[in-house]
Amino acid sequence: TMRREQFLDFLADDEFKAILQEIDVDVWDPVGFFETCDTMSTGEVTVEEFIQGILKLRGEPQKCDIIATFNAIRSVQRQLDEISRDASPQGTRTSVTFLNGAAPMMSHSCLV
Repeated sequence: TMRREQFLDFLADDEFKAILQEIDVDVWDPVGFFETCDTMSTGEVTVEEFIQGILKLRGEPQKCDIIATFNAIRSVQRQLDEISRDASPQGTRTSVTFLNGAAPMMSHSCLV
């Protein structure tokens, strides 16, 4: 396992950056990459988590990735609307809106 500081030092190494670029992984945000890899939020990244992180960031985002993100945002929006309704005084309505419009239809399934 690697702690956050070790991980960030590792990503700063020019030779390792070249390897990542060679396999089409663009790490423009090392802290964000660490958080992506640290799936258990332990402050450490295992080899398995690191590999999974690389696979998540490799290449261009696919249509299914964009739709999954959109759907997750819509879900959070609904939850915030519900919390807002529960917290506001009777007779007033507060709404939090991140995105407008209907969720896109998916014509095929994506493996995640």
